[in-house]
Amino acid sequence: MVNKGIRWNESETKKIYQANKESESLMEYLEKQLFNNDIVDSSADSPTPERGDGRMLYFSKGQRIVVAAPRKRYKHVHVILTNKVNMAEVRKSGIELGNQKTDIMLTSNEDIDKLVALLKDELYKGSTVKEKTVGYKTRSLEEWVHLYDKDETVRLRNHFILHERSMFISDFTELDELRNGEIDILEFKRKVDQKTKAKREFEGERINLWGFSGFSGQMFFNLLYNMAEYTETVRQLQDEFLTAIYIPAHEKEDFSWTKEKYERFGGYIKKLKKKAIEQGFPPQKCPTIKYMTFFLSFFWGIQGIDKYPIYYKASRDGLEYLGYSLAEDSQAAEHNRYFLFVNKLYELNKDIVKSSRETYELDMMSISSFLYYVTTISEAEPNPVGDGTDPIEEDEFALQIRDVLFEEGYKFSQMQTADWEEAGLNEKYTDNLIWQYRGEAKEDMMSLMIIWEDEELYHADLYTVNEEGELQKGKAVQALDDRGFISELKSFLQQRTGSRKPYTIEDAVKETYVSKESMEEWLELLTEKRQVIFYGPPGTGKTFIAQRLAKILTQQPQRIELIQFHPSYTYEEFIEGLRPELAGEEGSQQLSVKVQPGIFTFLCQEARKPENQEKSYVLIIDEINRANTAKVFGELLYALEYRNTSVPLPYSKKKLIVPENIYVIGTMNTTDRSLAQIDFALRRRFQFIPFSAKETEGVLKNYLLDNEPEMAWVADLVQKVNGIIGDPDISIGHSYFIGQNLSMEKLRRIWKYQIMPYLEECFVHDRQKLEQFELDFMLENGAEENE
Repeated sequence: MVNKGIRWNESETKKIYQANKESESLMEYLEKQLFNNDIVDSSADSPTPERGDGRMLYFSKGQRIVVAAPRKRYKHVHVILTNKVNMAEVRKSGIELGNQKTDIMLTSNEDIDKLVALLKDELYKGSTVKEKTVGYKTRSLEEWVHLYDKDETVRLRNHFILHERSMFISDFTELDELRNGEIDILEFKRKVDQKTKAKREFEGERINLWGFSGFSGQMFFNLLYNMAEYTETVRQLQDEFLTAIYIPAHEKEDFSWTKEKYERFGGYIKKLKKKAIEQGFPPQKCPTIKYMTFFLSFFWGIQGIDKYPIYYKASRDGLEYLGYSLAEDSQAAEHNRYFLFVNKLYELNKDIVKSSRETYELDMMSISSFLYYVTTISEAEPNPVGDGTDPIEEDEFALQIRDVLFEEGYKFSQMQTADWEEAGLNEKYTDNLIWQYRGEAKEDMMSLMIIWEDEELYHADLYTVNEEGELQKGKAVQALDDRGFISELKSFLQQRTGSRKPYTIEDAVKETYVSKESMEEWLELLTEKRQVIFYGPPGTGKTFIAQRLAKILTQQPQRIELIQFHPSYTYEEFIEGLRPELAGEEGSQQLSVKVQPGIFTFLCQEARKPENQEKSYVLIIDEINRANTAKVFGELLYALEYRNTSVPLPYSKKKLIVPENIYVIGTMNTTDRSLAQIDFALRRRFQFIPFSAKETEGVLKNYLLDNEPEMAWVADLVQKVNGIIGDPDISIGHSYFIGQNLSMEKLRRIWKYQIMPYLEECFVHDRQKLEQFELDFMLENGAEENE
């Protein structure tokens, strides 16, 4: 068989990705099976290998079939199936599913064989999906209940979620603290955001317990707070919020009180919005009131999850699938939507009791779990034509745009058509076709909105949406055909990412003039232990090389943190400590003291976020021996050695966890002979790499030969001086002479004002020895420029 395209072993991505050996082996087997079974005929490197996701793209006749990525820390290959493969069949085969609809995890050759068999059957033998004898539209409620009851995996999953939610609620004291005035609404908002973002692990699946960190939850909260802050009415927002989420006494199935709550809170938001706009607040930054339904129901739910259902989309979709339509309320006022939603849930519950072979009644949590099950299974099965599927999913050009987004390194959680209000636009866009690709606008995630002005002429405006929900105009596109539009879109995306060539070991070798063998060895030591210390005299390139190794690992400067220790550096700055802070509104602010995370704790929190766990983060600690390392590091010494193990912190009582994707590089000056003073516990947890002039003696020679060949003899001069010094801990490094546009005059200045003062400090008790290091003396005694 003829090999076409780029394979994993020849890819640019592999050169910088450093995948787990077991996952690499699986990747190679997957590639072999895909090609040998004629499922694909070509492959391509990831268009953005510098992002470090390790992706490869596989095609059949120009159409992308599979995206595959071996993992760095896990022994599996992450695969995204881009054709309409029947995911219900994938689930039945026992292959582990991922977080998205078409994501799977291949953990063995047997999994790969199963996938290949499914792809051959579904993609190349007629239809992309098999004919089903029973589709979800033909199942009765009784059949759904029977399926749900006998699914042991779902039962265990629901039990796990119920337990974790109960634990969350029991630990959620912030609502009482807000009511008692112990915290203000800003602190409450921050803590809700932090706590609800946490995911729980269940049988390899990372579960988002609440789904609050999205457009209708935390983003709505952010926009609402920003509007109140702008109008200086934060206290009023806090009062209205507490009033809205207060649950009055009521009969079990009587939710009429919610209509009053929604009407009052909605009226407050409309007045606040009007006031803010009159004062100059941008209208596009105001919250969309339709998200208020989920927002308030969430806070009712955490006060009694078994009684007060949260207005989840999966629950609403499940009701629609089962015939309990909410469409009749589509034109109703916002304050009636939740009321109708709850009534439909109770109606469904009563019908379940009637249709069940055993008489039982479910609480609201169990009803939500049942509807989630219905929605999940239904979405995995083929949708009949005309069943209400979003038109964007049937539009080939929309799918092509989706593929371009992915190829350019962007991730998104949802693609849909939207109306002007849902998209956060004003009424002038009432008649426009709007496509939304939703995600988060940070690093490799974004939300893209395409507003079509004229579809036939491919005339559209591109917008992005940031974390605060702000629409940002990106580009107006006018193209003659889809190819032209795609070209303009790619140009826009690449400008946003600053598309870069991946930084490799070869690039580092060119910059540092260190041998490739040394660079590879140091990188291997760093990835093996995850923490190293470069030690040696000044000027040997320790920090410079540390930055280059960090660049190879991360490919992103924002994931590299450089700090410098000094005698006054403390645990409170590095791990966590008490910091003064002004609290309250302007004019009545008071000084308070709060626990704040230090730089290393914050870096760990970033690295542990779900979207960052496959990315590398590097902390460079310059002059690590200048601080009292035993005090500064504290319990970090344990956490560094036992990654992913929690260690309690003394101030916040929170747990410090150092994830495996954190790397630490320290640099240490040995001139003061302080290496021996380093705490033994710290030494045991780091690999120590020497940087003496002997290890780097070829660097200066190679640099001068390439850049200033007439001064190449200076390298021999430095080597001779170091031979006279006779102590590698105080030898002269090459950095003094690199990048200086070296000339004889410049050399004399460097020698007089940098080299000699340094040597005077080293030989303070042997002043007579200094004479032999004078530049003129060295030149007169054989170190002349005679090369």
